[in-house]
Amino acid sequence: MNSAYMLITGGLGGLGTAFAMECAQRGYNLLLVDRHPDGNAIINFLQDRFSVDIQYIPCNLADPDSRKALLEDIHERQMLFSGLINVVGQEFEGRFLERSREEIFYMLQLNLHVMVDLTHEILVMRDETSRFLLVNVSSLAAFFPMPYKALYAATKRFILNFSLALRKEIETFGNVTILCPGGLPTNSEAMKKIFLQGFWGKMTAHDTAIVARKTLDYVMRNKAVYTPGFSNKVLVGLSRLLPEPWLAGYLSRLWSKKMDHLELWRLMEEQRSK
Repeated sequence: MNSAYMLITGGLGGLGTAFAMECAQRGYNLLLVDRHPDGNAIINFLQDRFSVDIQYIPCNLADPDSRKALLEDIHERQMLFSGLINVVGQEFEGRFLERSREEIFYMLQLNLHVMVDLTHEILVMRDETSRFLLVNVSSLAAFFPMPYKALYAATKRFILNFSLALRKEIETFGNVTILCPGGLPTNSEAMKKIFLQGFWGKMTAHDTAIVARKTLDYVMRNKAVYTPGFSNKVLVGLSRLLPEPWLAGYLSRLWSKKMDHLELWRLMEEQRSK
């Protein structure tokens, strides 16, 4: 590999770390970005095992001023990029009217503004001697109108459509793959949500390391969409056959029951913390 970098947002999270490991194994230099102030642990871990250069820049990507400062820092370093993996995002479950204005804007910033902003700026700083690799993380939710996850699913649908269109615009110099996973056990909160979804949660969840490896295989082969798991592919196929109003009604009935379980879980956690 050359001196260009692969930028991974959310680089200290579960999926971001899995991508960092897989990219380092394949010889990519890495620039990891996350909100945590110290990334030394993951950098030392990877550099002890792989002969690549790894940089870390802490940044609250949801804050436009911090994001601007990050991009200015990258420009000043005159870094070039062989690829970008947009992992960072936010999910809120529950009724839309129960979300605060701040929570809504926070999700929009992380799920939409960050992805669009960084995609534009990093493409401008691409290494023109190699083919650029772009991975945007969407979700299985992108294929469904999802009551109680309405805004989240809509932002993931935007990522899917935006990336499919951009894929054609940059096809002369870049590959674009959209990752659309079901549940990923990246932390205790994610595992709790998978558990609360019961059968479907278990059926649609997949290991982050396997997902990261196969996603990179997909983008290197310039495949458009990667939906991990046979059961998830079946669900995507059904989403194209069934009327969306019917799907919205079915998912509303399903998720209204899950909301009761989630509320009970929260009450139990509050009681334990007292």
